[in-house]
Amino acid sequence: MRPLPEIHSTSTIQELQDQCDQVSHELTEFIREIPLEYLNASGYPEGWSPARNVRHISNTLSYLASYIGAPAWVIKARGAQKKKAPRIEDVRPTNRPPRYDYGTYHPGKPASPEQREKLIGRFQKALGKFKRALQNRTEEDMDIRKGAFGGMNLRLFAEFALKHAVFHLSVVRTRLQTAQDSPEE
Repeated sequence: MRPLPEIHSTSTIQELQDQCDQVSHELTEFIREIPLEYLNASGYPEGWSPARNVRHISNTLSYLASYIGAPAWVIKARGAQKKKAPRIEDVRPTNRPPRYDYGTYHPGKPASPEQREKLIGRFQKALGKFKRALQNRTEEDMDIRKGAFGGMNLRLFAEFALKHAVFHLSVVRTRLQTAQDSPEE
């Protein structure tokens, strides 16, 4: 199964957009490789299906793009970052406690290839919106203005959004590997 990208700290908007392109390509190919019999299967013993994870990251990227692309007065009203932001490599991609056993998937009724392509289209549309939002910001905005939560500046906030997307699909990847490595029950 293909490895997923790692998100790295950036120092320019162009580097961040290049990272968006890499994430878009690699996650799209990963989604395309999800076996159809697992696409709608819920995680076992608990957890979201691959399809629900893709919908979640698409919705999250779209929502966060709305904040990043907001009018300048909205961003300025949040104020300036008070302390130096950590590197994205040091930030957890979720507010949930760390887990090391994500369970597995059991195959179910195969989804249609059209459903998978629709999910890919939704993900690519959200990431496109996210990239366009970055174009509304200056380098200064990215480094000194606050993100919507977490005490992050806008650059770290944007990097976090990408890391969050990769995290969700890494959980899917782990469950798929467990399912494919386990003998049928």
